[in-house]
Amino acid sequence: MTGLLFVLVGAFLSIFDQFVINVSAYQIGRDLGASSVQLEAVISGYAFVYGLGLITGGRIGDRFGRRRVYRTGLMMFAMTSLCCGLAGTATQMVAARLGQGLSGAVMVPQVLALIRVNYLGEERTRALSWFGISLGLGQVMGQVFGGMIPSLDVLGLGWRPIFLINVPVCLLAWLGCGRWLVHDQGAPAVRMDTLGVILFAASVVLLFVPLLDPIRLERFPAGVVLLAAGGTFIGLFIYHEHAAAVRGSVPLIPYRLFKSSGFVLGVFLNGALYIGIIPFFFLLGLYFQSIVHLTSWQSGLFFVPIGIGFVVASVLGPGIMRAISAPLVLVAGSATSAAGLGIVMVLVSLGAARGWAFLAPLFVFGFGNGSILPIVTGVVLRHLPVRDAGAGSAILTTAQQLFGAVGVAITGSMMSNAGTLGATPSDYVEALFFQEISILAALAFAAMLLRSQSRSRDPVDGGTG
Repeated sequence: MTGLLFVLVGAFLSIFDQFVINVSAYQIGRDLGASSVQLEAVISGYAFVYGLGLITGGRIGDRFGRRRVYRTGLMMFAMTSLCCGLAGTATQMVAARLGQGLSGAVMVPQVLALIRVNYLGEERTRALSWFGISLGLGQVMGQVFGGMIPSLDVLGLGWRPIFLINVPVCLLAWLGCGRWLVHDQGAPAVRMDTLGVILFAASVVLLFVPLLDPIRLERFPAGVVLLAAGGTFIGLFIYHEHAAAVRGSVPLIPYRLFKSSGFVLGVFLNGALYIGIIPFFFLLGLYFQSIVHLTSWQSGLFFVPIGIGFVVASVLGPGIMRAISAPLVLVAGSATSAAGLGIVMVLVSLGAARGWAFLAPLFVFGFGNGSILPIVTGVVLRHLPVRDAGAGSAILTTAQQLFGAVGVAITGSMMSNAGTLGATPSDYVEALFFQEISILAALAFAAMLLRSQSRSRDPVDGGTG
């Protein structure tokens, strides 16, 4: 499994660069003279383009071969990271971050697809365990290094090394994949659904713009018109995909994937988790700095217990799955995450001003997440035919990113009335309650998955059909 290390570099970097910007954004904006709109684009533009392009990136991997496309994505990520590190103006930084998001959309779908294609049985379980570890490390190291590196000011470069470090890492992974991964030819029969790509992108953009800026678009007719247009494009996309399937051509999203209850419930379980997890990191970082009065570096360090819990659960995952069923682990993990988040919410409601009080519940929260994400990913992968591994993996990752973006937008709108810097503990409690509801929704999906798996069996590993 030597090649797995180099495959997981893509998963780690995609998460690391999504979280590292949270803590360092203020200094980047100040040094480059960025406006509030430009700074928002630096933070959210990466995730938006990344989420938007994942399904297309997955299909490209299915068509041209996952190893080849993954290595291409690594080189693209290295070049765009270099552009981020060398950016001299806010406009250049925005363009480079959008390019990073596009690179991630090419690179990341191939990670799960390569695991799906190259590993079976117990090896796949171990590979997914390490996949979970890479995600947990990416989240925590992004938060920690985002505050630490600018503070160290190595060689007077300030925040720039947070991007420049990606370059040698990507090059090393590129070489390792060429040496240790078996080349797959791809499927020449797979054709890109260009119209489907356009319709999907248009629908997502039109639906998300009102969410990203609800204050400016709350008046009729701007927000209503955009939502209506987005709904129309979704309808056109569904009609086009159905027509493509009837004609016998290859749609962007294969309908046959949604015949599996395990795949559908797994995707929605991931979505419910990410709508709460992604904004939680941003929100708690703000709380530590504005209420507990920690520095950005100290605030980042308090996320370490989440990462430790995530890694411990990911390491123990294969052994736990041998003892009890995967859906039962998902139910227990979701309940654990909800408990950890609930304790954090109580501490915030009591106005806890000592950071150490959060250490235990944050570990519990991280342990619950580490119990869920690698296992539910395995549930989804088991129901993917090999020929649709790229598209199916991309659907899963797209759901994570887009639901996470919805969570950030809703949380941001809840906090905007008070202003994030002037928010009181009660404002944070309200936002945390929304995230608690999303984790409880994940618990409900996990229970549905447990019931579905106990009553019937979906085909495992899907063959080639």
